[in-house]
Amino acid sequence: MGTLSVRAAVAAAFLTIICPAAYAADANITLQDAHARIMPGAKVGAAYLLITNAGKAPDRLVAVSTPVAGKAELHSVTNDNGVMKMRPVDGLTLKPGETVELKPGGLHIMLMEVQGGLKPGDTVPLTLTFEKAGAKSVSASVDKPAGHGH
Repeated sequence: MGTLSVRAAVAAAFLTIICPAAYAADANITLQDAHARIMPGAKVGAAYLLITNAGKAPDRLVAVSTPVAGKAELHSVTNDNGVMKMRPVDGLTLKPGETVELKPGGLHIMLMEVQGGLKPGDTVPLTLTFEKAGAKSVSASVDKPAGHGH
């Protein structure tokens, strides 16, 4: 390990052990109003929520998981010359003070390979992992089925 790497490691250790508030102040992510849509018997669904970065530095959503689906990904919906397209998104950066709404027809969490018969009133536990704030958990209540549009 080079001298610079040793110094960086010592500085990082000092900040995390001696000054944990330095990181905590910039890792203030809140998750609110989580809900999910899963059609009865369907193997796919979507989850929506508000994500707020109340910290003083940007943070980035880097992963999403849930035990009720084989796979969970952040997706976006775009209109490409009148054709709606859904694509996976490689993370989401939140600026300080920014709130991002994951909603139908826009950014959302796509749930694939959904297990079991989730029905309205059930909950979907979600874990959103951020670069600075780490893993944050929230429970999304399953809504009554509505028209198509994840």
